[in-house]
Amino acid sequence: MPRACRKARRNYRSDARSAPEVILAVESLGKRIRQPREEQNLSQEHLAEHARLAAKHLQDMEHGRTNPTVASLVGLAKALGVDLRVLFEE
Repeated sequence: MPRACRKARRNYRSDARSAPEVILAVESLGKRIRQPREEQNLSQEHLAEHARLAAKHLQDMEHGRTNPTVASLVGLAKALGVDLRVLFEE
């Protein structure tokens, strides 16, 4: 791929990640991760360990500071004992 195309592609991806609707979706997802964790009286450290994530990464997800991968979400859902869809339901 020509260098100019790679640069344009990279900028496009960055712009998409910082779009207001994406930021709101990531923040909302973080709240839906936190809710079942708190309902089960789990600490972030405990959940992160069982989901095989760094505690800081989980903290960033819950506060909407990072866009989690599907692999991270699958691990969290499994550790929480919930269906993955629960994390996406409004």
